Amino acid sequence: MLTNRDCRSFRGALLHRCGLLVALLACGHSNLYGQATKSDPVDVQLWTGLGLNHNWGKQWKFETDIQSRYFNNAQTHSGTYVSVGAQYKLNKHFDLSGEYRLAMVQQGNYNRVSGGLLCDYKVHGIQLSGRALIQNQVQDFDDATRPTQSEGYWRVRAQAKYKINKQLDVYASVEPIMKFGAAFLVDNWRDEVGLKWEIKKGLKLNPYFIYRPDYGKTTYNRLFYIYGLQLDYSL
Repeated sequence: MLTNRDCRSFRGALLHRCGLLVALLACGHSNLYGQATKSDPVDVQLWTGLGLNHNWGKQWKFETDIQSRYFNNAQTHSGTYVSVGAQYKLNKHFDLSGEYRLAMVQQGNYNRVSGGLLCDYKVHGIQLSGRALIQNQVQDFDDATRPTQSEGYWRVRAQAKYKINKQLDVYASVEPIMKFGAAFLVDNWRDEVGLKWEIKKGLKLNPYFIYRPDYGKTTYNRLFYIYGLQLDYSL
C-alpha cells in the first residue's frame, strides 16, 4: 500500500515533469519554427476540438469529437478529424474501448479503427490511469497513382490527474506510439500537460500542451510543439 511519503514523492515527480513541459512551452517559443523540414525539423501546431459524450446506464459511454489541426507555425490548416467511440465498463477499474476516426487531410483521407483497454485507480487524491490501444489506419491518397496504404500501431499511455478544487483538474501523461514492422520501436512520443476546467455542470474547457518527438521518417527526426484547446460537453 502506498504511504503518504510515497504520494508526496510521486506528486513531486509529477510536478517536476509538468515544470519541464511548461518550461519547454514558455522558453523556446519566442522564436517560432516553420513547417518541419530536413534542414529545420521543428514545427509549432495548433489543435482545436469539440467533444460530446453521453453515459448510457452504468456501463456504456458514447463519445463523438471533431478536431481541426494547423501546422506551419499554426498558419496552415492540415485537416479535420471526426471520431466516434464507445466504452464498456467491465468493473470498477477496467473498461473496454473502441473508436473509428475519419481524418480529412491534405494528402487524402485516413480511416482509423482503434480498440483497447482502459484502467484507472485513485490513490490519495491522485487519479492514476492507463490505456493500451491497437490501431489500424488506412490512407486513401488523392493521387490516383499512389496505392492505398495500411499501417498498424500499438500505443500505451500513463496519466496522473490531480483535482485542485471542484472546478479545476491538472493532469500530465506520457505516451509512446509504436508502429508494427517499423525500423524503430517507437514511431513517435507524446508528453502532455493540461488543465480541465468545469465552466458549468457538464461543460469542460481543456487547454493543453504536447511535446511530441517524431521518429517516423527514415531520413530525419521531427519535433512538434502542439498547443491544444478542447471543449467537451457531457449529456
